[in-house]
Amino acid sequence: MKSVAGHEYLLIVLHHGYIHLVPLKNRSSVSYVSAYRDVISFFQSLSHPLSHLSLDNETSSDLTALFKSSNLTFEYVPPLNHRSLPAERAIRTAKNHVISVLSSVHISFPHNRWPDLLPQAELSLNTLRSWKPDPSLSAWHGLHRVPFCFASHPIHPPGQLVVALDSPQTRKSWARHGTRGFYLSPSPNHYRCFNVFFPLTCSYRVCQSLSHFPDPLFPFESAEGASSIPDPTATEPPPFLIPLPPSHPYPSLTNLPVPTTVAVGTAGVPLALSPQPCILF
Repeated sequence: MKSVAGHEYLLIVLHHGYIHLVPLKNRSSVSYVSAYRDVISFFQSLSHPLSHLSLDNETSSDLTALFKSSNLTFEYVPPLNHRSLPAERAIRTAKNHVISVLSSVHISFPHNRWPDLLPQAELSLNTLRSWKPDPSLSAWHGLHRVPFCFASHPIHPPGQLVVALDSPQTRKSWARHGTRGFYLSPSPNHYRCFNVFFPLTCSYRVCQSLSHFPDPLFPFESAEGASSIPDPTATEPPPFLIPLPPSHPYPSLTNLPVPTTVAVGTAGVPLALSPQPCILF
């Protein structure tokens, strides 16, 4: 996968059924050493130190030196034959899971921020997998020794457009009550809080109150489930594009007037439900 943010590849590690995801800037020796150093530190911090690694044949002298200095034994699979690699099935599963995450982000989500979605992708993936030493536990529960609490740390679709409520103590008197951003993942060290990326300032923040604005799903789908593509020669716009009268007290994003032009390749989504004045509560 490609990214203009500097991360172009993904390192996938399997340990007792748990899948760990680490982004790589490139396939250079420096990137591999940095990624594997993070992997070793990650499992060691959770009291699951690694002792042996089975790898493909992409390596370097710097990488083997790192393994030896970390007291790790290692072996490589036969060249051009990955069937003997235990992680191969996990790599395929993780790849499909990440693809599904990237396919469901908001249409305006900056694609160069895909590494920010990996923490929740890893969470949702491992809560559905079993822990090999004790299959009655999820992989997340087995590695962290406690089950993930969805009540204390609720999750939402990653990459979704949100408006984060700004605290009255920090915002100006006549400022907007919220800031546009993108939901990334739950904040593991905060109660019912979320990690949010703000593209305007290119910054991150832990937020508590969010308003979610998902993409319209099949906007040309009628109530009966039949497709009703609007006729471009029609003299009147289709019902779902008719704006509310100006007297309507509380306009919403779904009722604001939108252009009838539809971009090719966006699955029928109108070109812009983009920044429009709206009332925030």
